[in-house]
Amino acid sequence: MAAASLSTPLPTGWLARATPSNATPARSTLSFALLSSTPVDPSGFIAAFFLPNILVTGAGHTLQLPQHDFDALQALARRAVDPAVVPQPGGWGNQWRIKHRMTCRPIDKLRVIANDGEYGGKVKVVSVYGFDGVSEQLEKEVGGSPVLHPALMDAFRVLKEPKDSDLHGEGDQSVVVSGKALLEDD
Repeated sequence: MAAASLSTPLPTGWLARATPSNATPARSTLSFALLSSTPVDPSGFIAAFFLPNILVTGAGHTLQLPQHDFDALQALARRAVDPAVVPQPGGWGNQWRIKHRMTCRPIDKLRVIANDGEYGGKVKVVSVYGFDGVSEQLEKEVGGSPVLHPALMDAFRVLKEPKDSDLHGEGDQSVVVSGKALLEDD
């Protein structure tokens, strides 16, 4: 799949277009996932995206996305971990650190699963410390840039849509447990 270009409109509002699903995702169909680590919840689960177009949210919902939304979200995720597009800071969690006056900010982590032969068969990870969708000044330059790369700003801003949404009502916590379990082996 080709990476989304910066001129492609971002698929905002995608969560509102998702519909409830009875699908039971399998580890073999996992495409990418977004996690958020905080001192209170070090293994916070925001969402996992499964082929062909299934979403499991941290609120406990299994949803089906319109295929065009899934494809656009997948392109954003893959672009965010593509070293030809985004410089790699290296270190623990391949982490970009946004400058803040206070410490103990969440660390959001994007995990993208390799397709056949892609990334040497490994999971690609990029994380951002202190992401709030607005601040972009980094604690330390990455690849000569003092600000968060636009591909990361776009991906994390759009993919975090399920984090605080109550759009689909009360969820099923067993779905969250199952979703987290599917991420453990990568």
